[in-house]
Amino acid sequence: PWRVFQGKKDGAGRWWNTIQPLTINVKKTYTMANPIFGQTENITVKNSQPNISPQLRGSTTPEQPAKTVNPVRFQLYKGVSCVTFLKDTGHFGMSGTNYFDVPDESFIEGNLTGIKIAYEVMAAARKGDFDAFCSVHKAAFKVLRDSKGNSETASDGAGAATAYLQTMSEILELAAQKLDLSNLMQDSFFSHEAMMQDTLDDVKAKNIAFMARLDAGNAKQKSGVA
Repeated sequence: PWRVFQGKKDGAGRWWNTIQPLTINVKKTYTMANPIFGQTENITVKNSQPNISPQLRGSTTPEQPAKTVNPVRFQLYKGVSCVTFLKDTGHFGMSGTNYFDVPDESFIEGNLTGIKIAYEVMAAARKGDFDAFCSVHKAAFKVLRDSKGNSETASDGAGAATAYLQTMSEILELAAQKLDLSNLMQDSFFSHEAMMQDTLDDVKAKNIAFMARLDAGNAKQKSGVA
């Protein structure tokens, strides 16, 4: 990719070869060693893919790293920005679900994000379109545990998680003061009792089957059947 010419003399009367590039694409710098006198000379070759001579050694200009492309994520619940997934994997559910998907922000900037998320969640729940409070709460606590640095220096989701949990705490306090929770509490107990009843019925059925097998074994022994 380049031509070599018998070149000029230096001050000591020694001849040096010169290299002339044939193509111009990528700038690369090499060191040419004179095999006779052991001296070196830096040369620059512009070539896309040079065929490097054994007399040329050195390093090429490093390529720029490829930019990272974040995958496209989708909202799992309409109007709730923090719960996202990568793709629908069919009847088994979603892939890569993140229940507290927030940007890396300073603590103060993240506070506003967390407040908005809290009211997004409440608005969706009021319409009957949201049922993942526990998952979002757990994910927010995990963001806090994994946070880098303190609240003043971190650039992550800690500000959003803190403001979200604080806002939800205030909403719960207001609900406790304003709402009559008697019926809800009764429904909660009924649900638990029904679950326990199903479990109890299952245990009773297994116990009856177990006793029946023992009785059958005893009857065979009494009749002399092995």
